[in-house]
Amino acid sequence: MGIVWKNNKGLTFIEVMVAILIVSMVGTSVLMSYNLAYRFAVRNTNRTVAVQIAQATIEEEKRNGYNGVASWGPTANNPYLGSTPNMTTQVTVSQPATDVRMVRVVVSWTDRDRTVNETLQTLLTQR
Repeated sequence: MGIVWKNNKGLTFIEVMVAILIVSMVGTSVLMSYNLAYRFAVRNTNRTVAVQIAQATIEEEKRNGYNGVASWGPTANNPYLGSTPNMTTQVTVSQPATDVRMVRVVVSWTDRDRTVNETLQTLLTQR
């Protein structure tokens, strides 16, 4: 008894549906990965810009000296760097000890309906 193979040309409907399902699952995964990678890239770019703004602000306040530092903000226009889209800068000066002033710079922005802050601080002493 021999097995007779038919020479079928073409694909069945079920084979086509399975192939479409597999391709759509892979495509959806790739698009979701791309979207996630893009969001991470934007978040990291914003964080890098915020740190650069905070660092430049601290450096400028240090140049003002112990007696020249002052609290200001929050403002969307950093007086040292100009306008940065969707970011605000606030400088807070406190005196935790005699002859020491703490300068804290907070840069804030909105990311997907939540506020994100990047904070840098330094101490200034009277010379």
